[in-house]
Amino acid sequence: MGGGAEGGALISFFANGHGSGEIRGRQIAEHLGARLNPTEGFENDVCIYVKRKPPEDYPKRSYLDILDASARLGWLTKHPDIGVIASSLSALAYLQKTLGVERDVVYIPQHHCNFGRFQVSPWTGKPSLGVVGGKASMPDDLAERFGVKRYGGKTRGDVVAAYMQIDIQVIWRSIAGLRHAPLKNALKIVNAASFGIPTIALPEPGYEDMAGYYWPAETEVELGMRLEELKDSRAEWLVDKAADCHAKAEEYHIEHIAKRYLDL
Repeated sequence: MGGGAEGGALISFFANGHGSGEIRGRQIAEHLGARLNPTEGFENDVCIYVKRKPPEDYPKRSYLDILDASARLGWLTKHPDIGVIASSLSALAYLQKTLGVERDVVYIPQHHCNFGRFQVSPWTGKPSLGVVGGKASMPDDLAERFGVKRYGGKTRGDVVAAYMQIDIQVIWRSIAGLRHAPLKNALKIVNAASFGIPTIALPEPGYEDMAGYYWPAETEVELGMRLEELKDSRAEWLVDKAADCHAKAEEYHIEHIAKRYLDL
C-alpha cells in the first residue's frame, strides 16, 4: 500500500491488549502490513479503533470497530461523522436501526483462528465434547451434566490446539436476551467449522451468519437430544457435514477477511 492522501492510504489500527485487539488489531495489521498503535504520522490514514473509544480529534477517515461494546453506542450518536464496523449481520442491522440507515456502517466479520486450514477426522468412538472459552460459554452445571470439557487459550496457537482435541463443540451462553446480544458474532462457531467440527448452541442473534451450519438447541432437553443425534450419526453423513462446515468457514479465513479492510 502506498502512503498519504496522494496514493493509496495506509491503514492504522488502534487496539488494546484484549482478545478483540489481538484478533481485529494485531493479526489483521500484521497480515496487511498495516500500522498498529502508531503515535504519529497517521493523520491521513484510514484509522480503525478496535472496541476502544477514539480520541476527540480522530482523523477524518476513521472507523470504530465496535464488536460487542454496547457502551460505545452513546458516543457514536454524538459523533455522526465517524464510520462504524459491524462484525455480524445482526450487528449491522442493529447499528443501522440505532444510528440511522444513512450512517456509514460496514460489515466485516471476524476471521477464524485456523490459518493453516487444519481439519479433524470424524470420531469413531465416543466423541469428545468441548468448548473454547470461559464459564460464560458453558456454565459449570451444564458442562458437568453433559460431559463438556472447557478449554482456555491465551494465544491463537493455544486455541488451535484446543480445537484439535474437540469432536463436537457445545456453546450455551444464555445471553440471547441481553441488550448487547445483537452486537455479538459467531466466531466460536466459525472457529469450530474451520476444522470441520460441528457445533450445538443456544441460538443467538449474532449466529445468523452461520445459520444452517450449526445445530440450534432452544432448551437443555433439546441440547441433550441434539447431542444424541450427532453421537449416533452415520459416518458418511458426518463427513459430508464436516466438509460443508469447512467450506463455509473458508469465507472467514484471514486471507479473505483482510481484503475487506482494503475497501475502506
